[in-house]
Amino acid sequence: MKRIGKISPRTSNQIQSSRIGIGFECLDRKMWDDVDEVYDYAVATGAKYARVQTGWSRTELVRGQYDFTWLDRTVDKLLAGGIQPWLNLGYGNMLYTDAPAPDACGWVPLYTEEARTGWRNYIAALVRHFRDRVSLYEVWNEPYSKGFWLPGPPSQSEYVELVKLTAEVIRGILPEAKIIGGNTGTELWFAPCIEEYMKLGLGRYLDVYSYHRYRVMPEIETPEWINFYRAIFKKYGADHLELWQGEAGFPSVTSETEALAGVPMNEEIQARLLLRSLLTDLYLENDYTSYFTISDFKYYYKNGFRNKPNYFGLLTTDTPPRPKKSYDAFRHICTLFDSSTRRDKTTLATMETCNALAEKDRYSFHEKITSSNVVAFERNGRPLIAWWQKVSALKDSSPYPMNLLVWSPDKAFQKPVVIDPLTGEVFEYDFIYEKPDCRVKILDAPLKNYPMLLADREAVLNCISVEE
Repeated sequence: MKRIGKISPRTSNQIQSSRIGIGFECLDRKMWDDVDEVYDYAVATGAKYARVQTGWSRTELVRGQYDFTWLDRTVDKLLAGGIQPWLNLGYGNMLYTDAPAPDACGWVPLYTEEARTGWRNYIAALVRHFRDRVSLYEVWNEPYSKGFWLPGPPSQSEYVELVKLTAEVIRGILPEAKIIGGNTGTELWFAPCIEEYMKLGLGRYLDVYSYHRYRVMPEIETPEWINFYRAIFKKYGADHLELWQGEAGFPSVTSETEALAGVPMNEEIQARLLLRSLLTDLYLENDYTSYFTISDFKYYYKNGFRNKPNYFGLLTTDTPPRPKKSYDAFRHICTLFDSSTRRDKTTLATMETCNALAEKDRYSFHEKITSSNVVAFERNGRPLIAWWQKVSALKDSSPYPMNLLVWSPDKAFQKPVVIDPLTGEVFEYDFIYEKPDCRVKILDAPLKNYPMLLADREAVLNCISVEE
């Protein structure tokens, strides 16, 4: 294997379009420092969208007076860098609810006419203020959660009611707006909740259904969930809905707060899982996929309670921020998987091993074959293949030498290269081109617990720097 160069990351301004975004959550509660360096790093990722929470309680401190200065800064700096914000609408406000803490996190403005009026007025002011800059609006965050639907308990019918009244206000001001909602997850108990939403007519008020996923093996069950969502939409006459993965991420330190608490993590594992998560979503043709989130949190802050730090960010909260391994991995995927790369349904790819290895270690060979994940994309008319082992990424594992076989009826490799998206390194590789059936065989391709990529050099030439 001969190294010939590295991925040359492109900025968000340099990428015309893609389905990849980054989270900019929790500025409403000031969980991380809103410093210029974070925006510079965000633009350098190549992400094209950012999920931003709006923070009613931070914006309306006096009834009827709205100060969007802090949110203007975020929206304008993202737009200047080529990143389109989508605004998550929430949470409550002490001026209109019984929330005991200033952030009013999760407190729903439905239970008095005064709260409903305050919410409508806030949404109207927000949409008017940003109508020339933002057209994507998400209603609430994780309404199924006891912590985000207060005073509770969570109610499907009440959430649909909140979406309906919010969508009416938005579309009355900005008819072309896209309304996003749902925010359900990928555990089995969500299935009846999702069906109830559809029965109650949630699909009539939405353009996009978003879901959240926190799984250390993102490939497991995700295909079934995508099929389930699409089937439920069709069953209830809502197959116009786009499907967005709106929040998924991994901590870089074993976490004590919220999602994936207690899972043994480090920066290397975070980067491996990020790669697996993004490629799974792109291959399954989610209309959008977002990584949670751009920055670590100095503390997790909810309902006035400051908890311990949270480490899901691509950046640390150091001064200045420090990019982690996951940051570079994210940049590499954004560069290679813009709108020029899409799923390829006619190219077939699989793995095999040489007879000698199979005879030497039959069990290990069988285990590697059955747990390998090989998916085909195309970029600029040529195949782009990703492969990895569907085993836990929570510990190191030695790469296993396999042969990668690719057959494509209408796309050919001229100069295959192998790319490691974790490190960004690009390699020339030995290959056999069998002309009678247009099959390419890459010898001893390393099977790792994170994705490796096979591409044609010409197809990725604008994404790599070659060391002559």
